[in-house]
Amino acid sequence: MAPPLPSLVYFIDGHGFGHATRSLAILREIRQLCPEQPLLVRTSAPSFLFREGHFRVLAGDVGSGMVQADPLTLDVPGSVAAALQFHARLPQLLEEEVARLAVHGVGLIAGDIPMLAFQVARRLGVPSIALGNFSWDWIYEPYLEGSTGGAALLRRMREAYSGADLLLRMPLHGDMGCFRRVEDIPHVVRSSRRERDAVRRMLGLEGETRPVVLVSFGGFGSVRFPTARRPPDPGDYRFVNPGPVPPGLPEDTVRLPVDHDIGHEDLVAACDAVISKPGYGTVVECLASRTPLLYTSRDDFRETPVLVEGLRRGARCRFLPREDLLTLRWREHLEVLLSDDRPWPAVRTDGARLAATRLLELMGSSA
Repeated sequence: MAPPLPSLVYFIDGHGFGHATRSLAILREIRQLCPEQPLLVRTSAPSFLFREGHFRVLAGDVGSGMVQADPLTLDVPGSVAAALQFHARLPQLLEEEVARLAVHGVGLIAGDIPMLAFQVARRLGVPSIALGNFSWDWIYEPYLEGSTGGAALLRRMREAYSGADLLLRMPLHGDMGCFRRVEDIPHVVRSSRRERDAVRRMLGLEGETRPVVLVSFGGFGSVRFPTARRPPDPGDYRFVNPGPVPPGLPEDTVRLPVDHDIGHEDLVAACDAVISKPGYGTVVECLASRTPLLYTSRDDFRETPVLVEGLRRGARCRFLPREDLLTLRWREHLEVLLSDDRPWPAVRTDGARLAATRLLELMGSSA
């Protein structure tokens, strides 16, 4: 009898949904390419994101991410404090993580993109592969300047990332110069596997003649819209919200059915436009499905200008000022966005398959 295959352990940051959704796209491809490959996920991302269940999930704290008051507002002092606290605990966390994973026959560790992953791999003596479009040292660099312990923390972050054997770098990336070896891959995205009409039927939108607009702001709760008795008219559109409908949206806003299995990528592909913040997952889903995006500002997050630049190069998009977003003055912006008839440029979205293939190749070389 052949010996069991070594495990591929995938560390995933719990900040927002973008790290999880693109990692899931890669894990889905790994499962298709090699059904027998043991997969173990370490993450603090919400459990409902992993309902596919084709791998084992060990929930736990793998990084500090950023602290946000809501989907659009970053708490910089809180984020710095959380990062310093996490790194003060890192020696203990590292010991616990090594002991936890040592019993799983680990052959390779992948990480999007908590630095803990690469420290654990070094301690276990196995290869490690980073995947992402930014690293946390680049994100934190402007916030840590001048703070007590900031320079030391950045140095420790970069030392941890330099321990990765390879970075599979996605487009729309920041400075990731601390990695010793880099291979560029195309966009990583979960593409919808459902027909547009089928998703609309599931949402009760069969026969809807108005443009359907998804209002979605990711993994930090809902944006609070005005609750005045007569808020501004957002226009003659049918809105869809993936979570509980926030107060202030039109009464006929569609919310997802209970116990649904409709993915965010299905919603993006089924709608005529999206209103959101510029987060990696939403931006790439819009590029993949060629769905126009009305995006608002996102305070103080260093990734935002990079994503916006990529949007303007590769998508039908329009900026929605924060004041207009919060007061539901959407009509004019949506009219302009949906009248844009510029051709969509060709964009490669097969990064998940290429990343999965590369990870399995490296698993073979490490077995």
